[in-house]
Amino acid sequence: MPLQTKPAAIKMSVLAFFLVAIIGQCYGVSSFYCCKRAMLAAIASYVVTTLFIKVVNFVLLNAMIDKEVDKQREFSNDN
Repeated sequence: MPLQTKPAAIKMSVLAFFLVAIIGQCYGVSSFYCCKRAMLAAIASYVVTTLFIKVVNFVLLNAMIDKEVDKQREFSNDN
């Protein structure tokens, strides 16, 4: 069963947004610049997480398909 992309990507982007915003505020960066940087971090983490999950799904599905094909080959060779 493939992993769902959207919920995990949203969680990671929200986490990245708040982490970058908090770090920016701790270093005394202006609010506008801090917000802009946090938004870019959220967008980047959303894209990266989505791509990562899609790659993981692709690898897992190919492994499952290969396993089933091997089972079918064994079954057909036994008969």
